[in-house]
Amino acid sequence: MCRYSRGVGFCVEFTIENADGSDLGGPCPPDLTGVTADGGDTGATVFGADVEGCAEGVAPDEFAEAGAAYETKRLQGAGPGATVADASYEEDDYADQPIVWTS
Repeated sequence: MCRYSRGVGFCVEFTIENADGSDLGGPCPPDLTGVTADGGDTGATVFGADVEGCAEGVAPDEFAEAGAAYETKRLQGAGPGATVADASYEEDDYADQPIVWTS
């Protein structure tokens, strides 16, 4: 069970697609971060939580093929008065200019 001292959990659902058939190096989905509707920080982080209905999907064996896709989820938290409205990816080459998906 997930416990929040002050905050609310949000389940971000997304689909991962292999556009060009590259070997993407393992079954773990990208680490997306929840952001508020205005692009700000949600004011909370979730570590080690396991919430029913928000389990991460695992890439299928055939994911190294072009066009292969799978659905996954990522649990994100928001502090008092904040809401997770969008998601961003800001690792590696995207640290200075993250990719942001809006709902």
